[in-house]
Amino acid sequence: MNKKEINAKLKELGLGFVKMNTPTSYDLKSGKCHTDWDGKKSKGFIGGSIGPMTMTNAHQGHNRQVEDKIREEFPRNFSYEVNTLVLTFDKIVYKFEWKLFPANTVACDLDSGYQNYWLTLVK
Repeated sequence: MNKKEINAKLKELGLGFVKMNTPTSYDLKSGKCHTDWDGKKSKGFIGGSIGPMTMTNAHQGHNRQVEDKIREEFPRNFSYEVNTLVLTFDKIVYKFEWKLFPANTVACDLDSGYQNYWLTLVK
């Protein structure tokens, strides 16, 4: 597979810009994109969300579903390093890490402590 084909497959699986959405609204087409300190947009797969009242580990199940979806699509290219999911295609390597991002909760009148997990592409 070349890089264009790999990127198209990852996009099919849900790779997109990290959005600061509400935990109840996973419409990835709306919402503000998260940017790092250099002004670059982060890319990733959305996972579970947590908040001030989170008392279960449901977010871990959501995160595991995202990893399983990627593993099913790329079984021979999938591996783990310390806290990192790695996809290796000959000389092309993608590394992903789970990170928490603040959620935009103003629109749905929720506490500002909510955060979304994203499996982000590490540069």
